[in-house]
Order: sequence, then structure tokens, then C-alpha cells
Amino acid sequence: MKMMRFFYSELPYVIMLLLWLIIPKLDLNEFDQFKWFCISWILSTVIGNVWEKFLNQQDEKIRSKKINKKVIPLNSHLNLKTRLEFNYKENIWKLIDYWAKQNSYKCISVNNNGYTYQRKFFLYGNGRSKLKVTCVNFNVVIETWYEHNSLITMSYDKLGIESGDSRMIVMRKKCRCLINTLLKLLNQEPIL
Repeated sequence: MKMMRFFYSELPYVIMLLLWLIIPKLDLNEFDQFKWFCISWILSTVIGNVWEKFLNQQDEKIRSKKINKKVIPLNSHLNLKTRLEFNYKENIWKLIDYWAKQNSYKCISVNNNGYTYQRKFFLYGNGRSKLKVTCVNFNVVIETWYEHNSLITMSYDKLGIESGDSRMIVMRKKCRCLINTLLKLLNQEPIL
């Protein structure tokens, strides 16, 4: 069931990639090819968001049947942010800046105790990975999440990057791998 859910949730993006492989082979000038690339990207994003909402509704229907008509909220088992706390006795900022440069994260805000970094992804719609790091008296708090642009709600939906949900699997896994490289540098347990 989970494999089928994964296949169906990624289907619009597979269609978009197939279109991107077919369009250059058509006998079109460069401007028409560009138009078709843009149209296929917009369509796949819209279809993907609508399809994702439909699959989530189906999941809720299945949950309500399994649990005596009690509906469990869809994100009750998935946090909006993944949060880690640990002690680190060395200067953490040089290490995090090095990691951010290596993994294309940009610092988007600074406050007294920490920084917020962001990395944008353009392949799967307009998504972005965010990382907020605060450090007070060697106590480090890392909050990380993946945001994707939902055309239905016209806002960014936040998803924690830990495994256990079937929404945006590929991009959350990519974010999880990137954050796990940072945690490895900090000698911490990876996010599963």
C-alpha cells in the first residue's frame, strides 16, 4: 500500500519529466519549446498539488474506517518542524557556515542567539528547505523543515523532514540527507 501511495504521489512529477524529455525532440523553435517547458512545469505543479490533496482525503477516509469513525488529523504523526537539542562545547558557527556553503544553504536571518538558513529547490515546484540554529550556553537547538508552495491554499505548507508520512517523500528525504550530513559533522545521531 505504501509503495502504491508513493507511486501515485510522485506521478505528476514523472509526467512532467517525461514531457521535458519529449519536448526537445519535437520540431519546435526555441521559444515554443520554452513555452511548453513552462506550461508543463505549471501544469505538473497544479496537478501535483490537487493530486496530493485528493490522496490525503483518501487517507483520511481509510483512517476513519479503520478507527471506529474517529478521524485522526493527517499530520498528527508528522510534526511541522523537526527539532533537535544537544550540547556542543566547541564553536558551532564556523562548522555550520562551512556546511551551509557546501550544501547551497543561504543565511536569510540573524538574531542574537542564532541563524536561519534556506535552500531552494526548483525541480519539484517551488520548494525550500529551512534550518534554524540557536545556541545559548553551549545548548544547541536545531529546527528544520521543508516548505512547498501549495497552489490550492496559496501559501507554503510546512512539513517536518523525519520519515513516516507519504507526503513529499522525495524532497523530505533529500532534506533529511542534507541535514544528516550536518549532524554527522556535529557527532550527533541522524534523523530517521
